[in-house]
Amino acid sequence: MLDGLDKIDLTADDAMEQINALATGLAGKNAQLLEKLSAGKLSGNESAAELENLRLFKQNADQKILEEGQQYEEAKQGLIKTHGEDLLKANGRGDKAEAQLKTLLIDNGLSAALDGVNINKNLKAGAVAMLQSGAVITDGKAMIGDKSLSDAVTEWASTDAGKAFCLAENNSGGDGFGGNKTPTGKPLTLTEQAIAANSLK
Repeated sequence: MLDGLDKIDLTADDAMEQINALATGLAGKNAQLLEKLSAGKLSGNESAAELENLRLFKQNADQKILEEGQQYEEAKQGLIKTHGEDLLKANGRGDKAEAQLKTLLIDNGLSAALDGVNINKNLKAGAVAMLQSGAVITDGKAMIGDKSLSDAVTEWASTDAGKAFCLAENNSGGDGFGGNKTPTGKPLTLTEQAIAANSLK
């Protein structure tokens, strides 16, 4: 049934014209709707094409981001490796410099301090090894505990262990003259010299 047909008086003389006008109007409306539908389909197809283009663009952008991320990660790893090697070299130089500083301050300082307490030269290396284990560098100074090297070595030399490494003061050997190579007193007679010579045989 035609929409609006119930409003037409079918008994009227122009009823047929009204029905034709209504049908023409409905046909026009139908044509408009079909046109809109067709335009909508075209628009929908265009929208679908645009959506597909956007999807491809996003996919390409995501791929590019991924590739750039991989390049970034590779570059980062390269930098870490390079700087890691540089850091190891710098640490090696620092360790070498620290070892040289230790040698200068501790080893040479111990040697000088031990010479100052009349260390037995034959036992000096053992004394250095023993004292060196407690020596540290603090504020650029060689220390043993809370004392300077010279104070600590002097204190150590006065202990029983330290005395064993040191020579007695004014001890120049054990000849019969007490360190004085020139005998005092009267010269020996020939008989005394002969007796002394025979006693050595």
